[in-house]
Amino acid sequence: MGTTPSTLRFDFRAGLYVVTLPVTTQVSVAGGREVWGFPKYLAEMQSDFSDPKKASFVLGDEFSAKVEQGFTVPAPGLPFLTYTEQPDSDITRTKIRVGHSFRCARPASDHLTRLDQRAII
Repeated sequence: MGTTPSTLRFDFRAGLYVVTLPVTTQVSVAGGREVWGFPKYLAEMQSDFSDPKKASFVLGDEFSAKVEQGFTVPAPGLPFLTYTEQPDSDITRTKIRVGHSFRCARPASDHLTRLDQRAII
């Protein structure tokens, strides 16, 4: 059991294993690794979603992202999917219908930068 950076093929549908997963507490690192086998690691994160038309996110010294909303179109929300590997068994797919909607948007501006100063977008 555990995760590896590989593609999962199940019933002709493709999915991905979690390769790395940053979290903000040591309890989450331990629980994610010991219970679910996720490759969690401790990281500092800051986010600002206080303005409904702008957002920013910084992940430690790895990268930063800033987005400003442009044109939007309302759309139905997608279900939340989980995949659980059962010991000596198949993978169980769970579909959770969350009943939300969102606005699909083309950003007026976006910026994603690796903090070694190379722009990604």
